[in-house]
Amino acid sequence: MRLLAALLQLQSLVAAWNCSGKPQTQGDLLSSWKQQDHGLMNATRPAVAMRFAGLGEYGEGDPPPPAGKDDIYVSLQLNKLKSVDVIKRTFTLEVWIRYIWNDPRLAYDDTCLQTNLIDSVGFTAGFMPSIWTPDLYSKSEASKPVVANSAFWVSPSGRVWKLDKIFHTLSCPLDYRMMPYDHHTCNITIAGFTPDASEIKLSFPNGSSYFEGLNSPVNYICMKGGSVEFQPISITGYQNQATYGQSVVPETSMTYVFVFQRLPGFYISYRLTPMILVVIISYLSFWTSRGAVPARIALVVISFLALTNMINALVLDLPRSHEYVWLLSLMQGSMYFILIATIEYALINYLGRVEARIKRAVAAVGKKAEDSKKADVEDVATSTNTVTVSVQSAEETLHRDVRKHLGPVSRRFVRPYRAGRPPTVIVSDDQVDICCRIFYLPIFAIMVIVFLVQLPPLQESLLEHLVQCEGIGQEPNHAGSG
Repeated sequence: MRLLAALLQLQSLVAAWNCSGKPQTQGDLLSSWKQQDHGLMNATRPAVAMRFAGLGEYGEGDPPPPAGKDDIYVSLQLNKLKSVDVIKRTFTLEVWIRYIWNDPRLAYDDTCLQTNLIDSVGFTAGFMPSIWTPDLYSKSEASKPVVANSAFWVSPSGRVWKLDKIFHTLSCPLDYRMMPYDHHTCNITIAGFTPDASEIKLSFPNGSSYFEGLNSPVNYICMKGGSVEFQPISITGYQNQATYGQSVVPETSMTYVFVFQRLPGFYISYRLTPMILVVIISYLSFWTSRGAVPARIALVVISFLALTNMINALVLDLPRSHEYVWLLSLMQGSMYFILIATIEYALINYLGRVEARIKRAVAAVGKKAEDSKKADVEDVATSTNTVTVSVQSAEETLHRDVRKHLGPVSRRFVRPYRAGRPPTVIVSDDQVDICCRIFYLPIFAIMVIVFLVQLPPLQESLLEHLVQCEGIGQEPNHAGSG
């Protein structure tokens, strides 16, 4: 027993000797990083720090070689499209962005470190100022991004894996022309703010073991990542060539192209369907008696006001712009149809009054003719041709005298003189009503079909790597972090 105890004590002493000077806790690891003299740890990028630390491959006494670029790998995970502000033309995303780079200054011996058998040591955002991190920004930011959570992991080789959960509010030229079947394409460009293209290179992970399987450019997109009204349908990414942006030096950047579409169900149920029903209600006025003035006027006026209120409600959800909007144009066209129903009733009401005036004028002219009839009787032997001319002359005189009894506007609605036809209106109110009953709804249906032909096909989700986003994690051996 004593021998066994001595062996265990000797083993403990050997272990303590082997771990002497090596980090055994996360605190020891942070202290060892702070004690390094490889330049300012949190202000100098790795390539420059290693160059001045003399760790580059060059002969002793020779000047150090120029510092190379630091490779920064970026992968985006779209969790949710939180909201879309159609008036300000901004949208808010909940994204997880992973930044991966290598910093040899952070390499450590993990033989004595209490890592709980994982291959990297994790730190919370409070320790972030202790290390160098790339200074990146998004070009399309409408407001400062809100970093809800942040952490980083460091592997023994010095690989740094940084994870940010960010709520990004970004500006985008939203296109409402085909609303509510509109698609919107927005670019999210991530670029270096302080470092330029000669200092860092932004790239996508290539799926190797170094990136724990992360593949470019998009990691995961949540299956239920849409908002109540909008749904993402695709997201892709590409690297940009070094360009001169707002600085005098070329910048390095990458762009994510985010496409989402509106879910039209609400607008079909509460905008298009009521619009069609309101037009049908206005159509019923053509079947209402022309004498029932209150009922007929109420049908068209209430329909017009109801559709006007729907248009106003839609306009409140749109920016003050002169741009064409499919749904708004269709509703305006429907409003004009209801306006036609209103004008039609005014027209037939006026035609009815003109017809009554013509009848009164015919009666007055006839009474005047009887009063002025001569007492003498024409010769019975008058020829047939003379009688015919006399009858035609009397009809023409009647038309002329009736027109004299009418006002200047009413005269325009009297049919031109033709032998054998009494004075009457050009078209009767009955004929106008019948014409509207036949053609009103078919023409409205043709207008709706013309608008429907303009619509693009409703796309299914084109997203790759679509997952449920439950328990998804890509942090180093850290399942459940995603």
